[in-house]
Amino acid sequence: MSPDPFTAAAARAKTSIEAKGRRVEFYKVNRTPDDPTKPWLGTTDAPHASRGGASISVIAVFVPAGQGRGGALGKLATTDEGRVSVAYEQECLVAADSIPAPHTAAELLECDRVRDGSQVWTVAARGELKPAGRSVLFSFALSR
Repeated sequence: MSPDPFTAAAARAKTSIEAKGRRVEFYKVNRTPDDPTKPWLGTTDAPHASRGGASISVIAVFVPAGQGRGGALGKLATTDEGRVSVAYEQECLVAADSIPAPHTAAELLECDRVRDGSQVWTVAARGELKPAGRSVLFSFALSR
């Protein structure tokens, strides 16, 4: 029996991204508000699992938006009441095999923000390359 080609592709994605990437922090803001009587105010605490938050340190590579490649790796433009606006400015790629235990792909995909040094990005859209049920790569469209 030959090895699964998608397992090999996932290993290549991890090697390539980790060779050229840098460590960033993905995080999901706490889902439990500071004041339950005013949930619209959200939370000011650091992400913590006990409050529905998460913090995942992973190596990622950044791809500038607007490279003329179209939808997947290009700058996404949307219309807003007759105007064209940029939906995201940067794209971040993470290899599925780079997610550290005990975290999962589902947790990474739930993240709201990415901290890259002093820059904090908002996740505008998420994508997953998952042929035949095997996750290989995750793509995150980022905006300021």
